[in-house]
Amino acid sequence: MVNRHTGSMSRRTVLKYMAVTGGAAALQSWTSSSASAAVELTSVSAMVADAEVAWEKEMVEKWNKANPDMQWVPENVGWEGIFEKVLAYETAGSPPNLGYGWTGFTADWHQMGIIAAPEDHLGQEWKSRFAPYIAEDGGDVIDGKLWAVPLQAGSYGLVTRVDWLKAAGIDRAGIQTYDQLVDALAKVAKSQNNKPLGIPLGNSRNAAEKTDWMFRGNGLLHLADFDPGKRDAYIEVLETLKRLRPYIPDDSLSQDYTGHRRAFATGAAGFISIGDYYFGEIYPSAKDLMTPEHVTMIPYPSGSKGPGPFSMFDLNSYYMMAHAKNLDATTKLVDFLTSRENLLRWSLGHPPLKEWTVDEAVKSRLYGEAERWWLDDVIVLASKVPGLAALGYVAKDEVQQVYYENLLKVFDGSQTPEQAYDAMNGRIPELIKAGGG
Repeated sequence: MVNRHTGSMSRRTVLKYMAVTGGAAALQSWTSSSASAAVELTSVSAMVADAEVAWEKEMVEKWNKANPDMQWVPENVGWEGIFEKVLAYETAGSPPNLGYGWTGFTADWHQMGIIAAPEDHLGQEWKSRFAPYIAEDGGDVIDGKLWAVPLQAGSYGLVTRVDWLKAAGIDRAGIQTYDQLVDALAKVAKSQNNKPLGIPLGNSRNAAEKTDWMFRGNGLLHLADFDPGKRDAYIEVLETLKRLRPYIPDDSLSQDYTGHRRAFATGAAGFISIGDYYFGEIYPSAKDLMTPEHVTMIPYPSGSKGPGPFSMFDLNSYYMMAHAKNLDATTKLVDFLTSRENLLRWSLGHPPLKEWTVDEAVKSRLYGEAERWWLDDVIVLASKVPGLAALGYVAKDEVQQVYYENLLKVFDGSQTPEQAYDAMNGRIPELIKAGGG
């Protein structure tokens, strides 16, 4: 990672200072608080769901009670701002001890040289706590090292209103291809008199992250994969997105991630791409909905060049920030947070542990037996179809913005899928190259 920090941060200077008030103001609050503590550990995270807020609060209380000389002071921001917030602190010269994000951030932050590999400080015994598909493979493993601090493993598919499928006479097992998905949406739209597909299109990040599965499911690595040999596969995805547009509510054009998940909970959408963490996010406000009679998670359908029905997996994680102070204390905090007992308490998605059971999980997690059926279904999903790793890419924000601009043009008809591909191909590979990819 020699020389990566200076070079790659410079390309983001404008982006970082978007949070000029956040970087300076929050820094002041950190440095002025709890001066009596021998060591103050800081974190910036995106804990917004009741379950994750409760978990972090519990962990802070446990850690601070046991470690009066190493107090942990957390800060929470929304998902829409977490990437920029961490970069703002980095640019200001005062990164938190722990950043936060998901697999989609890892490659970019690694290339910038701003994160450290926990295993370099905690060793292989620590790494062996986690499932092999997390510790040895996937988008958080780079050069053989795990660069994240796993909290939540996620299995992904289409969370679907199974009662709507039944009313429209659709067999959930019959949605295996793009064509079958379009056909199912048309039938549900007619049966329910609505536009049932939820995709948040109000900003580039959410739009990109919630459509990236389609590229993964048609033989591409992600939406930034412009391998010339995959041109037809990429255009097929764009063509399919255009075919899906009549079934996406117009409200989605102003929708962010929070609005996306609420749309399903309120009945405004009946199909959303999301991970198994959705149960824990929405259960407190939609207990009557989150039952097997109403909701299921089906595998993603794939295109003509894809693997057939599939799932995806990723992580939500803390990150050890490479340039933060008090590395030894941070290492101890990471060890504490990723103990088996504490990871089983995390109540979204499923545990990233090498071995765990549904019985263990429901005894430890916030929603107990109410979640059993959901965890059982997730295990069945993961066992029946291939699980593809979510993969990140560098220059993420810039790439996603280019993709978003062209996706909207495909949707409004001002560009054909072929024209959109050519426009993106003229910009995205250069952004990746400039970002060190």
